[in-house]
Amino acid sequence: GQLIESAPQAQDGGAQPLDLSSLAGGAQAAAAAAPAADAVPPITGDPASDYKASYELFVNGQYAPAETAFRQFLAAYPGDPRSADANYWLGQSLFSRGMYREAAVEFVNGHKLYPKSARAADTMLLLGKSLAGIPNRELACQTFAAALKQYPNMSNALRQRVIVEQANAGC
Repeated sequence: GQLIESAPQAQDGGAQPLDLSSLAGGAQAAAAAAPAADAVPPITGDPASDYKASYELFVNGQYAPAETAFRQFLAAYPGDPRSADANYWLGQSLFSRGMYREAAVEFVNGHKLYPKSARAADTMLLLGKSLAGIPNRELACQTFAAALKQYPNMSNALRQRVIVEQANAGC
């Protein structure tokens, strides 16, 4: 995947894309990071209840089962309005376990699939934090800058979090 950032400029004058392809082992990386299905409720056919069950696992700190449940939700209900949130919480769960590369892959996928979701700016923030955790400071700094540019209407609180994380990364 690629994120478009305002600088540096390409030779043709267009924006130079952020190259995140080294992170995207795509489905293979996600599958390799997928935990066993222990304690994961089965898909019921009711997206609202399946999302709620997945989110409750996350909130209760049961990250590995939550990751499996969110992956199952995304596979079962790819067009559901909660898919952007499910992808975000999947990445957040991986990030919470210190699995920064895997989290970055999920946040890149989330940004590509749901660039206009209510969580889009938060996704960029956590992508930057994940990249900083790998560590890949250069891409983290580019991601923070891109978040500020692509989402100028983000809340002031979120804007301040991005700025703080830029400073933490030494941007």
